[in-house]
Amino acid sequence: MKLDDLGLLLMRNEGAGGIPRLRRAFGGGILVHGIAPLHHLSVRLAAGSGLVAGLGPTLVSALVGIVAGGLAVAALTTWTRVRWKKA
Repeated sequence: MKLDDLGLLLMRNEGAGGIPRLRRAFGGGILVHGIAPLHHLSVRLAAGSGLVAGLGPTLVSALVGIVAGGLAVAALTTWTRVRWKKA
């Protein structure tokens, strides 16, 4: 199953509400691969040994996803408040 198929399945079963959960699950890794310094950090951690090699890249992706999600929520909340004040 491709990720596109999973997104389509979520849309059919849960409407648009399922897509944000899908993005939260995979968004950090996508962002890390698109930002060169973070990608290089992740690669260096994976090249290590033991627990650092196994968990390091995952933790970097998780942290990036949490920060990006928090920024998105803050921006959307601010935009919504400003928009409703004007109306």
